Amino acid sequence: MGNKVTFDYSKAADVIREEEVTAMQKMVEAAKETLVSRNGLGNDFLGWIDLPVDYDKEEFGRIKKAAEKIKNDSDVLLVIGIGGAYPGGRGALICSLPTWERELPSIS
Repeated sequence: MGNKVTFDYSKAADVIREEEVTAMQKMVEAAKETLVSRNGLGNDFLGWIDLPVDYDKEEFGRIKKAAEKIKNDSDVLLVIGIGGAYPGGRGALICSLPTWERELPSIS
């Protein structure tokens, strides 16, 4: 985890004062150190930190091969959901129902 993330608050200067950003700097640096050192709560869920350089290259190859097959065999690819959040998936499912079914009263 290098110095690739920057924060430019200039567009938010009307609502965030420079003193507030300065005051938060130590807290942000401490949070980064906790992530990089992997010693905070939930440290067993930090594999994403290394993804840009450390990933399963064989799996990535299989994903690219599958993507090429889908691209060649399909006109459209529809992805429903927002990364595991139930309300997003439920909303997409409800939108796929016929209009009359969405208007039925709930029995739950």
